[in-house]
Amino acid sequence: MLLNKKQLFFRDLFRSRKMLSWLKKICWILFFLLCMIKLYAQSEVIPGLFTTYQQNGRILWVIPDSLLGRDMSLTTTILEGAGRKKKSADAKFGYQGDRFGPRILRWEEEKERIILKEIRSYVDTSGSYSLGSLLSEREMPLTLQEFEILGCEKTGKIIDVTEWLRDGKLWGLQPFSFLIGIGSEREGRVTAILGTPESVIVRSERIYEAVERTPATSANGEVTRWKLGCCLRLLPRHLMQVRYASSGVGYFTVPYAHMEPGSCQENTEAYLNAMKNPCVNIIGHPDDGRYEVDYEALVQGAKEYGKILELNNHSMDPGCSRIHAVENDTIMLNYCKKYQVPVVMDSDAHFDTLIGEFDMARELLTKLDFPEELVLNRSAEEVKKYLKK
Repeated sequence: MLLNKKQLFFRDLFRSRKMLSWLKKICWILFFLLCMIKLYAQSEVIPGLFTTYQQNGRILWVIPDSLLGRDMSLTTTILEGAGRKKKSADAKFGYQGDRFGPRILRWEEEKERIILKEIRSYVDTSGSYSLGSLLSEREMPLTLQEFEILGCEKTGKIIDVTEWLRDGKLWGLQPFSFLIGIGSEREGRVTAILGTPESVIVRSERIYEAVERTPATSANGEVTRWKLGCCLRLLPRHLMQVRYASSGVGYFTVPYAHMEPGSCQENTEAYLNAMKNPCVNIIGHPDDGRYEVDYEALVQGAKEYGKILELNNHSMDPGCSRIHAVENDTIMLNYCKKYQVPVVMDSDAHFDTLIGEFDMARELLTKLDFPEELVLNRSAEEVKKYLKK
């Protein structure tokens, strides 16, 4: 069939647009290949559990697809401690060779990003042995970091870990600052990265600010410098079976106290009996869904004995071990409004940067239109008034 000029024009236009689209795709592929060739040509390549590329101060890791979902342990070792003149003779930590951890980490891929999560409870409860019942409720993994996928290799995904490795929250001594007696991190730099088939070792130098005297140290007024080695090691697919501790077995033990939850009446009576103690001023996080409580009786008891109920911000964190905190706090706060019982907000910070963070608690108070005059720590003056009673 012969085509007229108009039909020929649109056919050629369609072909040219289709060709242009293919050319754009080819150009992007070539650009990506050139970037990868440049990366390989100019980078220092460190093989290991993760292949590491170092170039112009940037550090890239290739996270293998085969290791997504696998558990790894992170331990921190002091390679060179700070020579503190004012260190207490009673200090138990902060010496060369001290090792902290392990923290259990897991890499996952979600929505085209690489996610690093911390596994808070690491006991295999799938077996039939009796110890498996000790941790029947596994804690939800806590998301620590999200990474943009910069590219792909045959075996895995490429991510930039430069700033993350410099950060002392995971790769420094910040999580153990109270034990050692150091302040916030002033400066940190990665000095070396080593790789083995089953691990990645990150060595760094870090400087910490001075801190006030603590029971662990008398390093008052000293800025300290440390050399650290952090080892991220792949764990076996199948965990060792948990067993009871025995003095005849030469392994470290992990203490675990197993308490069967009492009944609602027993738990409520325990709180009320604690309120009768004149040394008790505040009932801390009475919001754990694992231990049922009669909240109306709890609030009435607080009013009778002049006690304060805590609204715990950390309890509302999805990564917290306490469950159903938001639902239970809602019930408790409504009774506090009804009986005019004050509460106190608490960050329950498990890390220094979270001290004074009440975002989730404030949000719940606002949602319930909770009276401001019933929040004890709305001002320092109100707290002082309560303490003088």
